[in-house]
Amino acid sequence: MEQLTRHAILTRLRVVAAQTFDCAEDALMEDSIAADIRGWDSLSHTIFVMSVEEAFGIEFDAEKVFAFSNVADLITAIAKAGA
Repeated sequence: MEQLTRHAILTRLRVVAAQTFDCAEDALMEDSIAADIRGWDSLSHTIFVMSVEEAFGIEFDAEKVFAFSNVADLITAIAKAGA
């Protein structure tokens, strides 16, 4: 399977974020943090990560789930997972 570019991963993440947080797709940027997105709290973070795992066909280690400091870290983890 061909590995996705960072842009392609961000594009797909924006769709998942829009569905999870009821926000505009373009609200999510690589430098976004949870505080930047209205409604992104610990519960919605868990839902978001589960949705991301499903969308990309990957699974994160439990420790990694709360270690992402911004969306760029999440993109890097998805790319490393081979999505």
